[in-house]
Amino acid sequence: MLTDYNIRDAIGDDWQGPGNVITLFSDEIRDAAVNDASFRGCVLNVCLHEIAHLLPVQEVAASDDAERFDCPEVREYQLAKWVEGNATPDPHPNAAENVHNAKFIRRTVHLLSRSLLAGWSVPSFNLFGGDVWFSCQPAHYLVTLLSELIEMRDKPFCEIESSEAPAAFIEQWEASVAFYETFQTPRKTK
Repeated sequence: MLTDYNIRDAIGDDWQGPGNVITLFSDEIRDAAVNDASFRGCVLNVCLHEIAHLLPVQEVAASDDAERFDCPEVREYQLAKWVEGNATPDPHPNAAENVHNAKFIRRTVHLLSRSLLAGWSVPSFNLFGGDVWFSCQPAHYLVTLLSELIEMRDKPFCEIESSEAPAAFIEQWEASVAFYETFQTPRKTK
């Protein structure tokens, strides 16, 4: 588990938590890894995916009672929510409540691009998660966003999010959703 209050002692009075929490289940990640050598890449992949959910960064209220967030009950609740979330299919890709929507895909590709430029070897397989990830891989979105990735490589994510996405990206997203929908409609038998 990665939490800001786990490092509170190291930063002393500068600590402003609690903040966002990313929970990593190393056993699940290890099971998904093809072998021990790919485990590191899988961890990077999951971290990048989860960080994309936290962007753009939102204001978090400061509090001194962080200990109540790190207890067996909260950890059990987080695990139950994770299991429940993995058992429940995502809403339609264009639904407002779908966390793996076009904005998420765009943020994730920007994060992937910045990670690669920084020298991190992050595998892109299943980077998007959700129900649409299979219909278009990150490489396809990298191509449709290439000029934006270069132009906005040092811009904050709130600026990226507030700008209009390139037409090629929107077309790719719509094609991915259409492909997804072909698998949602039962086929007619003759």
